[in-house]
Amino acid sequence: MVTVIDAEQWPAVARPARWQDVLCDLYTPLWFTPLGPAVRGRITVGEVDRLRVAHSIMGASTLRSRPVRGRAASPVTVVVSLTGSTTLRQGGRETHLMPGDLALIDPGRECTVLFAEDARSTTVSLPAGLLGLTLERVSAVSATRVAASDPAAAATVGMLKPLVDGLGVLTRRQEERVADALAHLLGASLTPLAEQLPQPDRVTRLRHSALDYVERHLSDPGLGPVTVAAAHHVSVRQLQRAFEEGGQTLTAVIRSRRLAAARAALADPARAEETITGIAVQYGMTDLAGFSRRFHAAFGVAPREFRRRCLGRSPEIAAS
Repeated sequence: MVTVIDAEQWPAVARPARWQDVLCDLYTPLWFTPLGPAVRGRITVGEVDRLRVAHSIMGASTLRSRPVRGRAASPVTVVVSLTGSTTLRQGGRETHLMPGDLALIDPGRECTVLFAEDARSTTVSLPAGLLGLTLERVSAVSATRVAASDPAAAATVGMLKPLVDGLGVLTRRQEERVADALAHLLGASLTPLAEQLPQPDRVTRLRHSALDYVERHLSDPGLGPVTVAAAHHVSVRQLQRAFEEGGQTLTAVIRSRRLAAARAALADPARAEETITGIAVQYGMTDLAGFSRRFHAAFGVAPREFRRRCLGRSPEIAAS
């Protein structure tokens, strides 16, 4: 059975919530945030034996998934970028997918996906075992780009387009064979990557764990090197060195993630009645003047003007 879902079938006011419901049903529990004045998107989805294949056209938006309990029984998702750009963040890694690139998402860890306007992609959700990957290797390669130049990735992209066009017309026997072939191609793309990745050393594990902690505690105004170090039973200096080796500082990372979260909230029509001050405070930024200054420095526009552009609100209302 093939299902086609178009966001424009719903009234504009109901669209964000309905589109989020669709995405939750299709993938995993998540938060959907449009990054423009209107929610746009179209998804064609169908089952191919044990695989779920979905072709998506997304307006500029952010998806933030929640970790799935019972991860061992949950399917993993491979994202194949077709047009535009897609950014994945998971496990302390960030990767930018251009047309023909692919990457894996681990359902057991929080993940953020950012779509550029009119980004087209195909996702394949399937048991990790069909890829020949253990759960540990899924974690090792999640949010890691497989380039379009990789022969197995190129073959995967070449197979997906006619498969999407032919969803619902294959016989049962054809579905089984096509699913096996696609799973083998995806595994051929990802397994060598897992084998080549060194096991993360102690410093890298600390940095990844600290990043996950930061994402979960953005609302805490006291979040900083001292609290993160205490939560990991290390000294502040040890924690700072872990981030310095990665070319970052923890303070800068916290500021960046808070600003990004506030930016997504300001663009969300479902939160249009919340004040800018309230949103800033929710993400641990209690100094409104400092928040406005840093927001402008990061995104080139003041928070009020950004909200007005995204939501199409009058300057008087946007200033609330």
